[in-house]
Amino acid sequence: MSTPRRKALLVGVRAVPQAIPRKYDALGALKDTASFHRLLRDYYSYKDEDITILSDWAPDEPKESQRTDSDEQNRPTKNNIMNELRRLVSDAQPGDRFVFMYAGHGGQIKAEKDKYEIDHKDEILFAVDSKIAHNSTLENPAYENVIKDDDILEIFKGLPAKASCVMIFDCCHSGTAADLPDVTDSAASTPASNVPGRDKAKLNTVRPGTAATTAADLIAISSKHPNQPNLTSWSACEDAHSTTGNSKGGIFLTAFRKALTKAPVSKPLTHYDLLHHLSYNINKIADRNSVVSDIPVPQLGALWDRDILGMPFTL
Repeated sequence: MSTPRRKALLVGVRAVPQAIPRKYDALGALKDTASFHRLLRDYYSYKDEDITILSDWAPDEPKESQRTDSDEQNRPTKNNIMNELRRLVSDAQPGDRFVFMYAGHGGQIKAEKDKYEIDHKDEILFAVDSKIAHNSTLENPAYENVIKDDDILEIFKGLPAKASCVMIFDCCHSGTAADLPDVTDSAASTPASNVPGRDKAKLNTVRPGTAATTAADLIAISSKHPNQPNLTSWSACEDAHSTTGNSKGGIFLTAFRKALTKAPVSKPLTHYDLLHHLSYNINKIADRNSVVSDIPVPQLGALWDRDILGMPFTL
């Protein structure tokens, strides 16, 4: 039997010049990607050859003319992202672990086919070559070369049972960017979610149930999902909301890294613990930077739903 493998795909999209005005560039996206690479390598002992990075450069960088074909292959275009996602899991085996991290720009478009979208919208991730579609209107924005939540779920739900994938999205409108059930049960796509303070209050009602502290506990939880991979998604904010950041990085990923590095590897946080550490760290960072709006409320989605809350988190 082969040894389980760990592989990661990290994507940073700073600018989407054909779809989003440059004044809204995600200035910290590239630093977030580099910082997460270091986290995987130095804290979780990933090998460099098992980490793939796609990141863009600003169109006005002076050395753009010196970019090589290899640089082009590492740009986060839609085709490159989708190809690398498929390659990430192409030979997946039971026990393998995968990480997909995206830092950049998220949005929403009208859901044409998905009857399960409560708000009738698909969540999307922008690639560096995304652009406004000819049929786009203010009421119904439309884009070309974007990655839909359905696209992401379609790739990862095909993983074998006992394989796992952690997805991390630091972008606006990212609550269900992978279309997984919302463990925080915060009614993200309803008008009521716009009531100030409601989301944080709802988050505080999440309970972990019984912590999975032994191997027997983990086996018991896994046995409830014998034919499903363990898929989780961590998102910066709810579907209808925005997140924030600066040139040093996104507030969500900064809080995420801080929560993980403060916990000893020998005693990892549970998913429940991490969710609440994230909320605490985000609010501390927001207070320190005098953020008065768009303070994101982190979201956790999981194919195993609330069974995941008491399980240890790892990458």
